[in-house]
Amino acid sequence: YQLRQARAVLDESIAPRHAGDATPRLLLVKSIVGEHACGRLLFSPWTAFKGIFPMHGTYFFQNEVFEDESAGEVHVPLASLGTSHPVYLGKSIEGVLRGRGSRELQLLFRHGYVCIRRFRTSSWRLLPLVLD
Repeated sequence: YQLRQARAVLDESIAPRHAGDATPRLLLVKSIVGEHACGRLLFSPWTAFKGIFPMHGTYFFQNEVFEDESAGEVHVPLASLGTSHPVYLGKSIEGVLRGRGSRELQLLFRHGYVCIRRFRTSSWRLLPLVLD
């Protein structure tokens, strides 16, 4: 797994969310160039499936986010970024959670996010996350 920091995207025109989605759109920051941060957008299953998928089942974790494959790498003004959140990236939820103590798991589920998949908006397909 990889532990990275993501920043909340405050500008809804850059990263829209579906109505009723409590999870912020996040930018997984790769680099900062001048007044812009470059990276990949992350969003919740609620936004990915436009609120119509049965989200309250057991399939998705409450703090799971997907990489927005269709957006590619984006450049967001630093002024449009909010608070920082830890994001655990991995190939499986088991790989991300394995070996963690109860305190670390509490922090992960209260303040962080888990990303193990990417989402292709053109076909509404979930795909494995590609780690660099």
